[in-house]
Amino acid sequence: TDEIVENIIIKEVKELQETKTYYQPDDPQYKDLDYKILLLSEYLPKQMSADEVKEIIKRLFEQEKNKGKLIGLTVKEVGSKFDKSKIAQLVNEVISQ
Repeated sequence: TDEIVENIIIKEVKELQETKTYYQPDDPQYKDLDYKILLLSEYLPKQMSADEVKEIIKRLFEQEKNKGKLIGLTVKEVGSKFDKSKIAQLVNEVISQ
């Protein structure tokens, strides 16, 4: 399915970004990794900003006060349009306001 393919591409992009940290920006390997990331990113849905995700969290928080369930609902709604590893942090920010 599309979701499986998107998850594979997301994983690959994350690995390339991590590998890129080992090189200097003027290194040819760095530029090659940048190109690969750009190329793969073309096949992913447009990524949401943190502010857009916070708005979704605020809306969901009106219905669900349990933090764990709120994170799960947010992950489900956002899908592959935002880095799932950052959602818990955003939920904490919204809840603490």
